[in-house]
Amino acid sequence: MTVRFVRALPLALAAGLVSYGLLIGAGALGVLILAVVAVLAGLLAYWARRADPATRGVMGRTAINALLCVPALLVVFFSFSSGGFFPDSVAIGALAVAGLFLIRLGVAARPLRTFGPGALVVLVGLFGLAGWALLSQLWSHAPGRATVAFDRDLLYALTFALFASVGRTRVRLAWALRGVVFAMTFVAAMALLSRVAPSLLPTTPVPQTDGRLAYPLTYWNALGVFCAVAAVLCLHLAASDTRRDVRVASTAALPVIGVTLLLTYSRGGLGAAAIGLIMYAILGRPRGLISALIAAGPATAIAMKVAYDQTLLSSAQPTVPAAVHQGHHLALVVLACVVLAIVLRTLLLPLDRLFEGERSPIDRHQKALRGFALGVAAAAIVAALVLGAPAAIANRWDQFVDQQAPAPALLRDRLSSTSNDGRIPLWKVAMDTFDAHPLDGTGADTYEIAWFEDRPNQGLFVNAHSLYIETLSDLGLVGLACVLLFVLGTLVGLAPLRRGRDRAVYAVLFGAGVAWALHAGVDWDWQMPAVSLWFAALGGLALGRPDWRAGSAMTAAATVRVFIVAAAVVAVAVAPSLVLGSQVRLNEATAAYASGNCVRADHFARGSLEILGTRAEPWQIEALCAVRDDQFRRAEADLRAGLAVDPNDWELQSALAAATAAAGSDARAEAASARRLDPNDPRIAALAHAVAAGPSARSRRAGRAFLSQQTLIAFG
Repeated sequence: MTVRFVRALPLALAAGLVSYGLLIGAGALGVLILAVVAVLAGLLAYWARRADPATRGVMGRTAINALLCVPALLVVFFSFSSGGFFPDSVAIGALAVAGLFLIRLGVAARPLRTFGPGALVVLVGLFGLAGWALLSQLWSHAPGRATVAFDRDLLYALTFALFASVGRTRVRLAWALRGVVFAMTFVAAMALLSRVAPSLLPTTPVPQTDGRLAYPLTYWNALGVFCAVAAVLCLHLAASDTRRDVRVASTAALPVIGVTLLLTYSRGGLGAAAIGLIMYAILGRPRGLISALIAAGPATAIAMKVAYDQTLLSSAQPTVPAAVHQGHHLALVVLACVVLAIVLRTLLLPLDRLFEGERSPIDRHQKALRGFALGVAAAAIVAALVLGAPAAIANRWDQFVDQQAPAPALLRDRLSSTSNDGRIPLWKVAMDTFDAHPLDGTGADTYEIAWFEDRPNQGLFVNAHSLYIETLSDLGLVGLACVLLFVLGTLVGLAPLRRGRDRAVYAVLFGAGVAWALHAGVDWDWQMPAVSLWFAALGGLALGRPDWRAGSAMTAAATVRVFIVAAAVVAVAVAPSLVLGSQVRLNEATAAYASGNCVRADHFARGSLEILGTRAEPWQIEALCAVRDDQFRRAEADLRAGLAVDPNDWELQSALAAATAAAGSDARAEAASARRLDPNDPRIAALAHAVAAGPSARSRRAGRAFLSQQTLIAFG
């Protein structure tokens, strides 16, 4: 009875998390959904108690299969939630994964047996990173930023832990991989549809994209590496999946993914795709690769070439009539290429059977084929040397390090450039910050502060465009060590060495993982779970040990361990619960302010602070409303309250200087602090100059003019 009670506790805790998430995120609708879920759960529990062992076994397998669909669902959810960049979607994802993990702990026979040494090393890195991020609020004095960063790191850690607990089998890994590929293909297709048929799927163009395809992730480079990973995984299914229909369907998806990738014009995405595909071909060597390339290669190349020629589709106005016409033409070409890929792959299925059979010509001529491949590689190297490849590489490297290429006349021309696109200054600021704080950094998610304090230009950036360099800046060597434990630990566990018949699946996960890890070094993929969460989910499943004693009864000691883990999951889930409640109200406050309803905005901003009082954004909303009512003293007090929980926020500090001046007080000290936090902003410099003589009519006018230009914070 005691063991049953302890095993039931994780289920009760999971129910509590789900209930809180629904109530805090959906209000009255959440109550209705919760009631329906409770009734269905009760009926299911009653039926399960009366079911025979065989039926319970079917239920268990069904539950596992449903769990294997979760990575695909998370990919879709985050993709259509701005990539998962904002705190509310991350909190929802973390709570959902925590709830599923608690259910797994309460239902599975021995849920912790699958955690081998490889998985434990990765978990130490992920939970260590999350814990260090949360702890960093002690020296950054910005607890709100640390909590948001903790939520994001926790999402990756819980996802890895959940799927590592499932127990690896060949069939489970195959189905989870298929689900992720299906989800990524769906997202890529929706992205392409938004560009070639804007009347069917209208979207609002973002000026910052300059015509590059970004929907639905909202960032073109994120969509680029997303499609790169999808292409690598899709080629694997096309070449070596055990189901013939999956091979054909995956081949048909490659032209869609390729065109979507091209329309992002992401050099990093295209490079990641090339790296992943080459690594998979070399390490995996699936017998169906030749057939897959023959079927998918021409179709994808034709579709991408036509997309490359439709220059109006990648202009700043991709919805003008001429661009729409080009989009319709491209849609027909892509459709024709999909049909071509299906026909060719179907016709080449007998070739797969020939190569994969017992008397395969590959087996009979293995030494000759290996020698031929080495000869081709040697010839390619010699040809590259003769044609001056080293000098060309050196020139391209010089362009990357030292030159900033001018804006291209056509967007597609950027693909021939190797300029760093402004990343070198970002990395230099991060490394200078690391030099000043080598062990602990300046605190989680504080790179934005470091950038505005030391930026050499007027660029507006929040992230350093590198997971590893930004981690050094924010969390120092300790944080980087945790990140490397996750990235390298997962890649080592996925290495396709001595895998036998599973070599291809581990090769594709390894190749796609290497492509992602390299791209994460030059962009902010970590802040976009839609791009990165697949690596934690499939990595956890692949590194988890097979649970060969799944049916054995749980001992009392094992039950205690499960209870301790469940209690720890609930404890860490408090943070995303608070962030979700706070962010939902903050979103409402921001929307109310934008619509001119400051009464409603104040109400929801105070509600946000009541749930999580360590974030500065609600105070900014309060201050903006006070400014709108010409209550500058109140605005000054609100901004000081915001700075109390985020003391180095340049935006709050500059607004405080303006509010102090507008209220008729001496704002010289506040303006000096604002200039220290953002010395290159001409507006702040002008404000500091206007208040330099102390309180005056001029300083009041300057303060009010500055506040009239304040923009709203971004909201999810």
